Amino acid sequence: MTPPRRLWVLGLSVALGVALSLAAPDSWDVAPFHGALFGSALYLGALRRQGGALPRVAAFLALVAAQSYVVFEAAPQSDLRATFVILSTWIVIESATGSRRVGEAAGGY
Repeated sequence: MTPPRRLWVLGLSVALGVALSLAAPDSWDVAPFHGALFGSALYLGALRRQGGALPRVAAFLALVAAQSYVVFEAAPQSDLRATFVILSTWIVIESATGSRRVGEAAGGY
């Protein structure tokens, strides 16, 4: 993907995230800032790499929906901040360094 096209896809991802944050139920207390983070994560996790974007986007959205249900509906009093900090750090590192095959990461097994 060319750099200008990457910026357009990133911008559209952020705009989609903001739109979804505005559509979230008021009880979830989700702000447009959270939507911008969501859109950025959608771009990095599903749209940055070429080929096969649709299954990655579907998986990403399914995971977000499941996590949102747990955090906001099923267990709203649970403190899951530590879990999300750890997982988000892992995702950022994976996105920044590029993903490798499991065998390569495990020393070739």
